Amino acid sequence: MKLSTDSFFFKDLKIFYTLGAKMKNSYISIDKEQNIFVKTPSGSIDFVKDLLSKRESWIRKKLAYMQQYPPIYIDFSGIDDKKRLEKLQRRVEYFSGVMGLKYSCVKFRKMKRRWGSCNSRGEITLNKRLLNTPQVCIDYVVVHELAHIKYQNHSKKFHDFTKIYHKDTKKAQNILSRIVI
Repeated sequence: MKLSTDSFFFKDLKIFYTLGAKMKNSYISIDKEQNIFVKTPSGSIDFVKDLLSKRESWIRKKLAYMQQYPPIYIDFSGIDDKKRLEKLQRRVEYFSGVMGLKYSCVKFRKMKRRWGSCNSRGEITLNKRLLNTPQVCIDYVVVHELAHIKYQNHSKKFHDFTKIYHKDTKKAQNILSRIVI
């Protein structure tokens, strides 16, 4: 099935919309360049406009926030440098010791949507692009992934545990969410 994609203006906002008959729900999203996207199963443009009217307050708040905290563009050259990757490895070793957690291995790769991951075998994978982020972000991601060794979820216990070892969680999350990778 081919999806239909088009755009139109809703008040002063340019809206990109995709109509897909197999979709069950409608979604509104805003990317880091402040493009607004609507995905919906309905074929009616009036339905899309009604949806936008209902969610206009949220859309405008989100756009205002994004203007206050614009995207961060980072030069990701040099991310394959072995010495620099060893820096990430040392941070994992350091926090592993401080947190009293044992991991099985650390891997590095370029990821499009994640900064890191940890599986049930204790294998931690870190995005190579993390190297070019501020230290507060590196430490946050390392602590976050190590915490998954103890808690395989994002429960309150998980977050309470990570806050013990990383105090600037909100700052790091704010920066990471704005970086265009």
